[in-house]
Amino acid sequence: MIKASYGSNERAKKDIQGGKFELFSLVYVDHAYRHAKFLQPQDWTSAISDHETLIVRLASEDDNKPLALIGTEDNSKTGMQDIKYEERVKYKIDYWLGMKHVTEKPQLLTTTFHDHPVELITSSVESMKEQHVLEEIKSVTFKYRQNPPTKEQITGTGVKLDTNDTIGGKKLKICSPFLLNALRAVTKYSFNAPSGNDTDTFKDGMFPYPFQDLFNHMRELQEYKKNTSKPRANHTDAYNEQTDRHIDLLMEYLYNENNINLKSLEASWEKKVPTTTFSGLLLLLKPGADVYVQEYDQLNAYVVDSVAGGVDYSVPENWIWKLSPTIYSIYVWNLMYDGKTIKRRSKTIEIPVFDGDREIRSLPLFPTKFQDKFDDGARRQQLVDRGIKYFQYSKGPAFLEYSGLGLRPSWKKVRNFSSRTRRIRR
Repeated sequence: MIKASYGSNERAKKDIQGGKFELFSLVYVDHAYRHAKFLQPQDWTSAISDHETLIVRLASEDDNKPLALIGTEDNSKTGMQDIKYEERVKYKIDYWLGMKHVTEKPQLLTTTFHDHPVELITSSVESMKEQHVLEEIKSVTFKYRQNPPTKEQITGTGVKLDTNDTIGGKKLKICSPFLLNALRAVTKYSFNAPSGNDTDTFKDGMFPYPFQDLFNHMRELQEYKKNTSKPRANHTDAYNEQTDRHIDLLMEYLYNENNINLKSLEASWEKKVPTTTFSGLLLLLKPGADVYVQEYDQLNAYVVDSVAGGVDYSVPENWIWKLSPTIYSIYVWNLMYDGKTIKRRSKTIEIPVFDGDREIRSLPLFPTKFQDKFDDGARRQQLVDRGIKYFQYSKGPAFLEYSGLGLRPSWKKVRNFSSRTRRIRR
């Protein structure tokens, strides 16, 4: 049916045959499109209801093209700015029944929607159909039982969880294409490396707790609101105003995340002697950011590539007492000259688990901004000047003299060491 809708467009048919397309659902109410949602392939047979229109986006089409303009002729009526969004967070809970045998897949009992966060002891629920900017999703899995709770029990007076029932990790879904487009525009490095499968967090908008990519790009999103150049210049004032409101809603949600307590963390980072907790350190370790590493009794600059360890938030929410932090392993890189070429050199820095608050500049690795603020950028300028010389000396033979300690602890003090080689180490 989808292929037939493209008539003689063989290129489009080839994309569809190869599965290189996405489906979106638009609801047309009162002469305007009011709702828009991305449809997961597994939901295609059940997600469409009456009065909905399907929109197809081919992989070969421009991702930045407004969604409602794709496959339509009257652009003036179907722009994304005509979609009405409920500018608040929707809270979603999936209720699953675990099977008797571990090889069997859990059975979805029902899904409930809420205006406010729900304490999963008892709940009173009302069904909702509005399109929201943000959707917080939790899942509850009941241990296998002969008489599981019915949909009426769950959506009526609420169900009290048994000690063996589990509450899955929380997720935040960004339903607003305005907000997702802005986030994609400001993101240069994702916290998680590409998985190689078909899922893309920045396309489907599903961010797992603790939302590192969202916390890491809060400052960039705030700057995006103030920026009048591209990509904002490519959009209408109405589009940008709606985007700004959705950014503000995301900021409010992140600041209200109790387990992260961002306001308290920011206050400790802004103190005269900045400090951080072990769990809060995760928000400072942003991939692609410059950091200082303590080595050879001095600070050297590196770039964060990836981060592992810390607090394992995959533990079910009602088993929070089982959280067991592990050391951070931070993969970093900088540039080195091997006698022939200048290339990346990588290493792994470990930060052990610690209790309470710790001074940030005492850590084996920390963001450069804390040292730059402390010494007014003196160390940064030293490294910049050294880097300029490093590149200059690497271009060809140079006569150099060096006095001082060797690079390694076992090396002795060196006086007036001369070199005519191109292998420059310092």
